[in-house]
Amino acid sequence: HIGCEAAADTTLIDKGSEDKITLTDEQYNSLINKLDKLATLDDIVEQLEQQKEFNKMLMEQLEQQQKYIEQRLDKRDSQLIESMRNSMDQRQAMIEVAASEEKKKWWEFWK
Repeated sequence: HIGCEAAADTTLIDKGSEDKITLTDEQYNSLINKLDKLATLDDIVEQLEQQKEFNKMLMEQLEQQQKYIEQRLDKRDSQLIESMRNSMDQRQAMIEVAASEEKKKWWEFWK
């Protein structure tokens, strides 16, 4: 009879232990899920850092392109202005030559 009570008590302890184990398994599974989420978040953070570096590189390239374009436009503008000045100087010289030829008398055509 005493052996039966001991067996019954053991069953109660085993049920209590199973509840504790189940609770521990649930906590363990919960922690594993949280760790998986953290690992996923770490991956996302790493991807964001890579994206940030890529964006920084793109911005630097855009700035370099903008500087190049501005330099080329300035050079083109200065060349255009220089060619316009040369053209105006040539036209002015032609006008002066034409004006000096008109002032000659008709009998001085050989000069």
